[in-house]
Amino acid sequence: MYKLRKGFLFTLVAVFIALATLSQRDILTFVATGNTKAYLKPNWSYTDSPDLVILSGTSLPSTGCLDTKSDVLVEVENNGIKYYISDGSFTLNREKFGFFESLINSRATFSCKGLR
Repeated sequence: MYKLRKGFLFTLVAVFIALATLSQRDILTFVATGNTKAYLKPNWSYTDSPDLVILSGTSLPSTGCLDTKSDVLVEVENNGIKYYISDGSFTLNREKFGFFESLINSRATFSCKGLR
């Protein structure tokens, strides 16, 4: 009976550690390295006028990424309004957060893995 409890406890701790390690999230900051067009709706077309032009050198918080069938859109927030960016000259700065820290930070995301 004691061995069974000890084995169960060991398994439970191992699963907990694996989940905490594998679910690392990032806090992303969008940095425009050139003037970049942003749109209010994710399903914009190239013929639409941009709703916002983000000037080179501007940093904005990124709330995540939206995976469409043909593209990955970066979501940024400016004055409480969410915008979508598909192309342009920008980088995403990442700050790694562990599982527990990311629970208290609403900007923590893991939807932009692989984007730079």
